[in-house]
Amino acid sequence: MINKNNIFCVSLNNKKNEHRVLNTREKFNKQANDFGMEFSFFDAIYGDDIKLYNDNNRQNDKETMGRTSCGIKFKYKPTELITSQCSNPRLGFYYIGCALSHLSLYEQLLFDDDNKFYLIFEDDFIFSKNFNYQNLFSDIKNLPEDADICFFAPSHCSPFNAYSKEKDVNDCFYKMNKNNGISGTSMYLITKSGAEKLLNIDGMNVNFNSDELLSKYFHILNGYCSHNIYGFGHLERMNFDKNIVTRLNLNYEVN
Repeated sequence: MINKNNIFCVSLNNKKNEHRVLNTREKFNKQANDFGMEFSFFDAIYGDDIKLYNDNNRQNDKETMGRTSCGIKFKYKPTELITSQCSNPRLGFYYIGCALSHLSLYEQLLFDDDNKFYLIFEDDFIFSKNFNYQNLFSDIKNLPEDADICFFAPSHCSPFNAYSKEKDVNDCFYKMNKNNGISGTSMYLITKSGAEKLLNIDGMNVNFNSDELLSKYFHILNGYCSHNIYGFGHLERMNFDKNIVTRLNLNYEVN
């Protein structure tokens, strides 16, 4: 049910950021090996490599249909892509690259006859010291049949909170409120039904990263959340919060 062929870590693999790539991949690989988890890296889409092809002739300041070089169609606003919190005009494409990387995995899942779901990590995920591969395997066996997506770890932008909970469904999972659900993509499971729902959205609007993408379209998904927390995502963006490291018993050294 869960094996090395349906566990993926989304990670950049390019020469422009070779040092960061090697560093993050080595860290994740070491953690996974320490806990006996086999997986495959999935090469993320690099922002500078994105080529957009307009499918219409609308003006640049309006919403436009586009498609990537690999064929995924989506909506985007050129003016928003070049407007960012920083002065970097390409930041919007890095966000799109993040979202498209996850969408590409969903597309792969739909054509995968051997697997009904993918367990997806991001390469800055920090494992809990209590991470247990066999417990994870046991939990997933209890995932409700109607599940489209399930989250196993909070992140800096999507902390687990009471507002996301609708009701407990068993000892392993609770059903998430469609209006207040979390959307952190540091560690989550997507089923074929979830992937199909997302990829069938007519003119999907992609102006943000994978977390925000799922947040925007979460209302169409049957979402669940694990009672067990297996780690934490994007810890470095929390300025190395010692409270989080201690509370979640993370496999992380705080200086």
